[in-house]
Amino acid sequence: MVKDYYRILGIRTDADISEVKKAFRMLARRSHPDVDKSPGAKERFVEIMEAYQVLGDDQSRSVYDSRRSLFHRRIEILERKEKLYREWFDKYQNQARSNAINASDSSLKDFLNSPVYKTAMVLSQVYNYVFMFVGLFMIVGPMVLWHFQDIPEEMKKPFWTLIFPALMGVGFTYGIWYFLFKNK
Repeated sequence: MVKDYYRILGIRTDADISEVKKAFRMLARRSHPDVDKSPGAKERFVEIMEAYQVLGDDQSRSVYDSRRSLFHRRIEILERKEKLYREWFDKYQNQARSNAINASDSSLKDFLNSPVYKTAMVLSQVYNYVFMFVGLFMIVGPMVLWHFQDIPEEMKKPFWTLIFPALMGVGFTYGIWYFLFKNK
């Protein structure tokens, strides 16, 4: 985060060098730890010195101003994006709530025939078949890869090392089969 040196010195962003020096002298005398005994006085004085050293030099001030404006532009862009996202999400959330209220007011038969429910069921079935394929691949894949290894016979792993991956595939496939067909 870019510190706001103009705010620290209490000056406008278009203040000239004489205004910067005047503000610094006044604040430095008032905020020096020998004069100001309040907690945090030292840190406040350090900030004032830092602000003066940056804004009191034309070169460092121009670099600071460009970085400060870039920082503020980024903040504005992020705020705009956040606002757009919030508007989109609120609209989406309100639509979802409206659909849910309509579904709760309808009969079960109408709900089961609704496009939302039917789409959810189709997607569920598609995912189940995809996972069934993955499970079968977990069983068959290692065996096929073992069979087509292109390495010398003495470096091949024995066939029994495929038991664990194959058993994982069997368990995975059984779980998917259970949810697809048995658990109706």
